Amino acid sequence: MEYFEVHTYAKHKSFEDILNSIDKLMFFVSPIVDREISQLKERNPNWVAGRIESEKFDNMIKWMTDRQLRSKDAMTEQKGGIMYEEDQFPKNNNHHPLNLILYGPPGTGKTYITKNLAVQIAENKSEKELNEIYPTRESLNEAFKKLQERGQIGFVTFHQSFGYEDFIEGIKPIMVDGKDGSPSSELGEQKVLNYEIKDGIFKMMSVRAESYQSFSSESKQMMFDKQIIDNLDKKQFFKMSLGNTANEDDQIIYEYCLENNCIALGWGQEIDYNRAKDEGEIGKLLEEHGGSQSSYEISAVKCFIFGMKVGDIVFISDGNLKARAIGMIEGNYFYDYHSTIYYKHFRRVGG
Repeated sequence: MEYFEVHTYAKHKSFEDILNSIDKLMFFVSPIVDREISQLKERNPNWVAGRIESEKFDNMIKWMTDRQLRSKDAMTEQKGGIMYEEDQFPKNNNHHPLNLILYGPPGTGKTYITKNLAVQIAENKSEKELNEIYPTRESLNEAFKKLQERGQIGFVTFHQSFGYEDFIEGIKPIMVDGKDGSPSSELGEQKVLNYEIKDGIFKMMSVRAESYQSFSSESKQMMFDKQIIDNLDKKQFFKMSLGNTANEDDQIIYEYCLENNCIALGWGQEIDYNRAKDEGEIGKLLEEHGGSQSSYEISAVKCFIFGMKVGDIVFISDGNLKARAIGMIEGNYFYDYHSTIYYKHFRRVGG
């Protein structure tokens, strides 16, 4: 295959200028291409050359013209050696284009400007407002970092080892407690290698954006009364899961708790902790029943029984980044050996 490339240093002010420039170039370029094709055929008689038909070329120009007209509001500006191509749809209230391509040689400030633009879009500020709020590079970097931690900004660097699993979804290895398969971080415990499906950064941000888009404050009003709302600063907030959201078999735990207005704890084995008065006694009860005495398990049971107070708020997680339910603790700990799910430790909640 032979490839011909033509460079022009002409400055174009409009798309029409580009088309006119192409017409002029073709007048000079066509004879050159014809000569090259003839020489190639002389060297290789079996070589086949094809030329685009006039009708196809006209259709291609028409498509380019229509595309340009559809994007006539798109802006192209040169700043600091970096070219911005900005999609006119969609924009937020401060008219920030939300689809941007920054390209330029290394060291021209692409990463620097990316952080600036990301914070502008996330906080819906103009460039002037942003410079007033974050007058130094350090303050802007701090704002960028906080937005990353809150999940409003995602930053990735594409390289050879960055694959589909990192960007969309992949299977990741984890170490779990060898007894019941629950995640464990305690050194010295028996752990086994397991695998979990983990969302990549693009999927996480897409799912989060979708939940924001479908959220309606009017249709999803919290059922807490005004007295509770007024005293939120005096309450504790907890997050816990009701089963593994990645395991369909655990959905029964979540549904059971919704139907029975309760939350349930899977840690702690089949032991009634109503006799326990502190963390030490929790450990002793586990030891008496041949439990693992995992410090995490002891802490989880202690928090569930003693840490959560009546009136505190509990968020039920849906993975690591979303909540699928919220409730208020309304009753003390109780043990239910005859529960129809394999969780036996409960607290009454309302919402």
